[in-house]
Amino acid sequence: MGLQRLIRSQRVADVDCRDPITLDARATLGEALRVMQTRAVGCVLATEGEALVGIFTERDVVRALAAGATMAAPLADHMSRNPTCVRSDDPLVKALGHMCRGGFRHLPIVDGAGKPIGSVSVKRALHHLGDLMPGAVYNLPPDPHEYPATAEGG
Repeated sequence: MGLQRLIRSQRVADVDCRDPITLDARATLGEALRVMQTRAVGCVLATEGEALVGIFTERDVVRALAAGATMAAPLADHMSRNPTCVRSDDPLVKALGHMCRGGFRHLPIVDGAGKPIGSVSVKRALHHLGDLMPGAVYNLPPDPHEYPATAEGG
């Protein structure tokens, strides 16, 4: 199978995605940060009932703190509302395209009713592609304009 066909055949569900880590949008920044730190994740999905209403990422943390927010501030005031989402059966290239165009590192994965069922990160997506074609990814020089003097990298 050619490289392009291989990449295009991959679905979001093929990536080792995270289960949804959700918080009610009425939670506080302190609660969101504790969850992110405890679970070692870069985002939490904000919900109202079962509906996804926002995403709160590491970048939102920086913006909130720079704006002088306290840990008691509502998550809803600092999350990104109506985030771009994908479904698990969407092509992985669609998710990566959204990430590239929007400058996102995380995307919520939703079901047909818009309920969050997970999240995918650019890091996990690229690791997945690297595992599929290690020779094409891991053998590249660190600087594409510089080549090692010997095959061993010396």
